[in-house]
Amino acid sequence: MKTLMTDDVAKNINWRGVNNRVSIACTPLATAIFESVMKKGYHGLSHADIKRTIQRWIQKARSRIVKEVDDNNADVSAFTS
Repeated sequence: MKTLMTDDVAKNINWRGVNNRVSIACTPLATAIFESVMKKGYHGLSHADIKRTIQRWIQKARSRIVKEVDDNNADVSAFTS
């Protein structure tokens, strides 16, 4: 997923488009992700499994951004101490 969109983009979308965010559910991007996963041969994965994984990745975008900022601040602090 991280090769398809940045966390800054992901934080503004969700599966259904609620809370003033953009829906990804019925987009060509979602279709392409499903098709790609199925084509790769991940046997045993259902459509629901893939959907949950996409949703979870999108939901964690904000926390990844915060972690990256914290990590960058720690790096800067290490050089200024």
